[in-house]
Amino acid sequence: MKVVEKYNQNIGIVILAAGASTRMGTPKQLLPYQERTLLCHSIEVAKSSLCRPIVVVLGAYAQLIKPDISQLSIQIVENLQWSEGN
Repeated sequence: MKVVEKYNQNIGIVILAAGASTRMGTPKQLLPYQERTLLCHSIEVAKSSLCRPIVVVLGAYAQLIKPDISQLSIQIVENLQWSEGN
C-alpha cells in the first residue's frame, strides 16, 4: 500500500522570528542548534508537518537572517514595525 501525503492547505504555521534578542546581545535565530541554526531547525520541524503554508516573520536582523533561510521553500514576511511590537 502506497501512502500519499497530502498537505493540509487549511492549517498554516507562522514562525515569529522578528525579535532583536536584546538581552542576549546576538540574534537567537542564528544560534547554532543541531548542526544548523535555531531558526532553520524550527523551519525544518514545521516542514515535516503536513501544514501549509509555512510563513516566517522577520524583523530585527532580517538582512542577516534571510540568506540563511531563503532556500527553504517557505514564505518570508518582513515586519518593518517589529520594534513597536506590532
